[in-house]
Amino acid sequence: MAGRVGTPWGPIRAESDEAQALAAFLRAQVDASGKTLAVLAGEIHISKSQISDRIGGKVPDPDFVTALIRATVPEPRLCERRLTEAARLLQAARRPAPAAAPRPPADLTVELAELRTRQIETLDRLTRSLEHNNQLREAADNSAKLVMVLSTMINKLERRITDLTGEREQLRAAQANSETLSDTQRQLTRAQEQEQRAQHELARAQDKQRPKNSPPRCRPKSTSSPTSSTACAAPRPMTPPARTPTSPRGPS
Repeated sequence: MAGRVGTPWGPIRAESDEAQALAAFLRAQVDASGKTLAVLAGEIHISKSQISDRIGGKVPDPDFVTALIRATVPEPRLCERRLTEAARLLQAARRPAPAAAPRPPADLTVELAELRTRQIETLDRLTRSLEHNNQLREAADNSAKLVMVLSTMINKLERRITDLTGEREQLRAAQANSETLSDTQRQLTRAQEQEQRAQHELARAQDKQRPKNSPPRCRPKSTSSPTSSTACAAPRPMTPPARTPTSPRGPS
């Protein structure tokens, strides 16, 4: 039986499972009594709209719950049992259990694990390449090859840093366990350090790409040097010696 004759109940709009259970319990008492909301409004001295709100998901006050149970359950012993049950439900609705943190789906967890494994393998390859930069420089025919290798490595490290940063933020949003989050942070820190080292090596390699005939960079000499104030100076251009003009010989 509906609470109002000919009109079914609307959906319960509760903020917690406990509030949902309380609203359903109170509606059941109204249904069992056969009374309309208009009749109940006159008996408990509250408007029909207020009754509808308080049994529609909004957590009511204890006085309303008591008045509604007494108005809908006339048999004394049954009324006491309903009051006890209503008090229990009301207490739970006023102090709902905290919502459990959403856990990532199983397929997402597997995908993240596989992605992390691939990233670790890529990181190890990049690390080995970075640690052998000296050998690469010696084996390269010129510094251009080294610049290309380092530029490629830096691009990969930058993408790696971006991916790890995104993964870390996803784990934080999903409230993942601290061990997984710490592992991702360690990988991110390592990638950032490697990217800085690669940038340093790239700057050195680009410096060596200067043309061989370009003047060397001069560095200030020690103040104790009795000679020039710079370690090198641009060479002075050589001018050919001037030729002395000779007068033409006349006839003897």
